[in-house]
Amino acid sequence: MALTAEQNSTYNILLGALRSLFTSPQDQNLIDSLAKFLESQIMADIPLDEIEINLRNLQIYKDRFKGNEALKSAGLAPLSEAEYLSQERTYLEVMRSYGLGGLANRDNFAKMIGGSVSPAELQDRIVNVYDRINNADEALKNELQTLKRSFGVNESDWVSALLLGPEGADSLKKKISQAEIRAEATVRGIRSELGDIELQRLGITRQQAAQGFEAVKNMAGTLDKLAGIYGESTTGLQKELEQEQFTGLLSERRKKLTRREISTFSGRSGTLTGQQTRTSAGEI
Repeated sequence: MALTAEQNSTYNILLGALRSLFTSPQDQNLIDSLAKFLESQIMADIPLDEIEINLRNLQIYKDRFKGNEALKSAGLAPLSEAEYLSQERTYLEVMRSYGLGGLANRDNFAKMIGGSVSPAELQDRIVNVYDRINNADEALKNELQTLKRSFGVNESDWVSALLLGPEGADSLKKKISQAEIRAEATVRGIRSELGDIELQRLGITRQQAAQGFEAVKNMAGTLDKLAGIYGESTTGLQKELEQEQFTGLLSERRKKLTRREISTFSGRSGTLTGQQTRTSAGEI
């Protein structure tokens, strides 16, 4: 049964609206399927407002806007079709501009939209998360394994999870900063007493962590020896040294041990000088 002239006019208007909305060649099959659906609805004399509702309830239509389904499941307002498709195009531009076109697909776009990841957030993740991971040295990669496991993903896709997952860039940056701090402590054989979370909170960068832990390592070895010589306890000494390096809180115990060694050394020097003087006087 063919459409009447009036029905055909309605059909062309609705089909034209779909084609204006779905401009990507990848959506041609979707348009063809929806065109058949529209035709059947119009032939059945379904009112236009009901056709619109029925169209949105089609599984093929829901699948095309999968990110909206995730938003609704989370109790959030879905994007309009135009907003959704516009956001996909922006994602594509951002990812291509950073050489990540391989990650630019509709499934990933749906994950980002469903996770309320804006294009600006995606760019922030790439600049501050992906780049730091992609350029990680061996020490940092080892520490990042814990971060990888927290996402429950395989080695091949853990970076994708960081970029596309529900956690915000700020949270991810904090975790990576903590891993960087742990890496600098680990390569020096140190387990931080203050902890990477506290050091990250204090704004300690990886470079500052490297310098601070190197100083702690060097001082700890010397002070352990001095403490053994003078019968001082070393309990909590490492934490004091870390506080000194990273917070500016001077270690009274370090100062005390250093003063005792200087005093002892000065006393020995004085004794040696006196002995040399007496020997020289006797020889004259």
